[in-house]
Amino acid sequence: MPPRTEIPISLVAHTVFCERRAWIEAAGEHVIHSQIEAGLAAHATVDAPQASQIRSRSIDVASEELGIVGRCDVIRAADGDAVALVEYKATPARRVAQVTDANVVQLALQRLCIESTGVEVVSQEVYFTNHHRSVQVYLKEALLTHLWVAGRA
Repeated sequence: MPPRTEIPISLVAHTVFCERRAWIEAAGEHVIHSQIEAGLAAHATVDAPQASQIRSRSIDVASEELGIVGRCDVIRAADGDAVALVEYKATPARRVAQVTDANVVQLALQRLCIESTGVEVVSQEVYFTNHHRSVQVYLKEALLTHLWVAGRA
């Protein structure tokens, strides 16, 4: 059996958001766009070290079984050994702090990667940098099961 290709979680999320953008990215083309620039600026704080409850910033995650790889913006310490996921997003296009389907899928896949290492994830949220506001994302068990089964197929 040939080795599995690892698919970036961001590519999956981009496909949910816009299939054309995902195809362009997968083909190796990079578009300079104000939305992308805003996203890069929003993530600058994720990479800046500072003392806090944050366990890790910009940490690579993967699930060999699912064939996915990605990067979590922030993994914050929660109760005991459990963690909370925080995804940083800018909202230059809609200018509304609204969680999209692509955000939900991205957080769900990140959660599956982390939980595959035995770490419990107790919550996930999107932090909208230009609104300075976090929005809690509740993942249904059915979605996590569907992604797990689909990834293993």
